[in-house]
Amino acid sequence: MLADKHHLSPLENHRLLAVTLPALIYANSKFEGVTVSQQDVYSILDGHQPATITPDELLIITNLQHAWHLVLTCSAPFSLTMACRINAAVAENEALVWGQLRDGQIYTEDAKYVPNIPNNTTVSLWINTLMTSNLSATEKALRHMLRADREQLFWDGNKRTSIVAANYIMINAGTGLVNITEVQLPEWNRLLTAYYETGDDAPLLAWLYENCIHGLTRQGK
Repeated sequence: MLADKHHLSPLENHRLLAVTLPALIYANSKFEGVTVSQQDVYSILDGHQPATITPDELLIITNLQHAWHLVLTCSAPFSLTMACRINAAVAENEALVWGQLRDGQIYTEDAKYVPNIPNNTTVSLWINTLMTSNLSATEKALRHMLRADREQLFWDGNKRTSIVAANYIMINAGTGLVNITEVQLPEWNRLLTAYYETGDDAPLLAWLYENCIHGLTRQGK
C-alpha cells in the first residue's frame, strides 16, 4: 500500500493549487501536444488571447481552466458523476459527446490493447469500491487515474480528465497534487503504453508515486 506523502489542511491544499494552477494547466495541455508557452497560459488565464494561439489550443486551455475550477469549488465525494462533470468541462466542444461514458468502440494509438465499451453500472461500482477502500487517498487517486486512462471512459480528453480527477481526490483529502511535467512525458508515455498492453499497473504506479506527487513546503521545516 502507498501512504500519503503529504498531510495538508484544506486551506493549505487550495493554496498549493492556486499557486501552481498555471503550471498544472500548461502540463495538462501537453497531453494533447499543445505548443503554447507557459507565459501564453498565464495570459489566457488573465483573460487575454495570445496572437499565435490556434482556436483548438485556446479551447483546450480554457476547458482545462473550467475543469480545475471544479476542483477548487467542489467537495462532494468523488464518484462517476463527478468524473463525468470533469470530462464535460475538459472536452466541451472537442467531441460530439462529452460528460458521459462513451457508447462505442475506440482504439488506442500506441498500443495493441483495445478497451471495452464502458458500462455505467460497472464503472460506478469500481469507482465506489475504490473510494470506500482502506487505501490512502493518494493511492486511490493514482489507481483511479490509471484505470480510467486504460479503460478510455470517454470519447475525448481521457488523460486530462483522469489527472484532474486524481487531483480532485487528493486535494479534497489534503494530500497534495499529482502532476506530470513536460519533461516527464516521454517516460510517462512509455510506461503508459506498456500498461495498456499488459494491464500491469505496478511500474507506472510506482513511477507516479516516486516522481509526480507534490506538496507544500512549510517555512522552518
